[in-house]
Amino acid sequence: MRIVLVDDHTLFRMGVRHVLTNTPGHEVVGEASTARSAFRIVDALAPDVVLMDIAMPGMDGVLATREIGRRAPKARVLIVSAHDQVNDVLDALEAGAAGYALKSDGPETLIEAIRVVSRGQRYVAAALAPRLAAFEGRRRRASDVLGILSAREREVFRLASECVIARDMARELCIARKTVDTHLNRINRKLGLRNMAELVRLAAFEARRRNANDVLGILSPREREVFRLASECVIARDMARELCIARKTVDSHLNRINRKLGLRNMAELVRLAANLGMLHSARTPGPGLGAGDDREAEA
Repeated sequence: MRIVLVDDHTLFRMGVRHVLTNTPGHEVVGEASTARSAFRIVDALAPDVVLMDIAMPGMDGVLATREIGRRAPKARVLIVSAHDQVNDVLDALEAGAAGYALKSDGPETLIEAIRVVSRGQRYVAAALAPRLAAFEGRRRRASDVLGILSAREREVFRLASECVIARDMARELCIARKTVDTHLNRINRKLGLRNMAELVRLAAFEARRRNANDVLGILSPREREVFRLASECVIARDMARELCIARKTVDSHLNRINRKLGLRNMAELVRLAANLGMLHSARTPGPGLGAGDDREAEA
């Protein structure tokens, strides 16, 4: 198995190379300390597996994974990182990574992770797997609030949310008035609603959420996180701390967000978030910092 190591820490690469050199069937054919140098190696050597760090100078590992997927579709990228945030795992997997391993795990675990991804399977570190599964479960439930309704019930829900009265629903759907009432009762029971006002509010919320998903669908998961924090007026330095990424990476994400969404400044970003119904109260800045202050403290 031909493997390329991509990590900006020389000692880490030396340790992994030593482990793989002493493991039959594994050969380190190239090493890189940056994503861009990794591209040249991948183009030249066509490895089977690429071990990729996330936090590196310049382009981060998530963007590099997406680019390697474009350049070498057969190469399996395994992220090996010290970061154990679920958002990082989601970013990596959605960028095309075959797996996510932790640097804190032992050599035997890394070897097993490499073998799993080389077989075409997904690998997620044992410490992260339960949290990832819980997060994905919540996301599926949130994205399918109306999924428990039948097709006809969703039609009745749509008409009710438009304040169409039951008699007119019956006429439009070519069903009896009593059948409409039955559908409305089932809808309220399934969704835990008490009256028509709650149904209309839920419909409005779902419409805003779908609109937000449509508008923000071109952003990566990490960019959506940065968008959310920016809409709360969190300054770039605090975003970097909360997301465990470099300040420069935050700036890169903000630039990409503005470019993708056609925004010119932070004020337009906040207005867009408000129009999408996702604006929260601005967070209180830390001591000595104004809401618009984004300067790094001097050493």
